Amino acid sequence: MGYVLPDGSLLYACRVPYSRTLLNLPEPELFSLHLARSCDEGLSWQTELLVQHDPTGKPFTNHYNAMNGQFMPLEDGTLLYMFGQFDVAAKMYRVLALELSLS
Repeated sequence: MGYVLPDGSLLYACRVPYSRTLLNLPEPELFSLHLARSCDEGLSWQTELLVQHDPTGKPFTNHYNAMNGQFMPLEDGTLLYMFGQFDVAAKMYRVLALELSLS
């Protein structure tokens, strides 16, 4: 899912499901949600945030733990990114959200 920021740069969020070598993951054995930003109309991307644990600290151990989601701008100028967590082993199915500052 992508979003155009006020400065014209692009923000993209997606889960990292399979390859452990495409990104320099802090914990390569875990799966993650990847937020990247482009300041050159999508020609190159820089990682802004990698999320590899849920809010309680439990690791994302399979690619369903951090599903692709949706951006929602908030009135105070921040951005909310909502995504699903689908953890069959833990029987946890919920929507998670990250509040992102645009400054």
